[in-house]
Amino acid sequence: MRREFVRHKNYLAFLEVVESVRERSAHGDRIAAVYGEPGTGKTLSAQRFAVDSDAIYISCHNLSTSRWLLTEIGKALKLPRYHSTHLMLEEIVGTLSTAENNRIIIIDEMDIPKRGQKYDVLETVRGIHDAAKSPFILMGMHNFPRVLSYVPHLLDRMCSIRQFQTFTDSDVMEFANILLEHTQLERSAASLIQRHSLGRLRKIMKYLLICDRFARRNKLPALKADDIEETFRTVLTKERKHG
Repeated sequence: MRREFVRHKNYLAFLEVVESVRERSAHGDRIAAVYGEPGTGKTLSAQRFAVDSDAIYISCHNLSTSRWLLTEIGKALKLPRYHSTHLMLEEIVGTLSTAENNRIIIIDEMDIPKRGQKYDVLETVRGIHDAAKSPFILMGMHNFPRVLSYVPHLLDRMCSIRQFQTFTDSDVMEFANILLEHTQLERSAASLIQRHSLGRLRKIMKYLLICDRFARRNKLPALKADDIEETFRTVLTKERKHG
């Protein structure tokens, strides 16, 4: 299977969010949110954009704090490390306030930190944004809008909130047409992959790889659902067996 990045519908939606934070709103707000179910390509889209641009990509974990966030932004900006959180914040704001350093900051997994720490991190984002007018894209799972609802003063500053969608049969066909090397996928096979994967990107990629290998081994120029259904059942049985 070809190792190629597909500019799928959710990645294109992410680029629209990028444009929304690049252009200041009438109130000067430049914060956006992206959320969605697992496997809709949120992290992959953000990481790909960060690689292709000068954006800063940061991923939270359950112990993330406001000081941790400042440290991560400082590292990305190649700033000295300060023991004082206040001095660190001042240095970051001063650096981001200059046009050449006013980079988009993407913070992924925003709903993972513990409850109190999560809101401290969000408040730190608001403080940096207000002081430096820096563009931020905050990312989380399907419940992220509920998290934001507890921080109304941050929610008011959102210039865009975009939900990523799971992938359809047509999306699977698009992936197959670009990525498969040894076969073509018929619509029935795409529908089968969509059902087994629940429309989630990582699983779609796994099933497409299985299809490509199966077609190469059996010299099949095209695959329909009947060709691969038994193979998929075997894969699912193994997955259930291993938990």
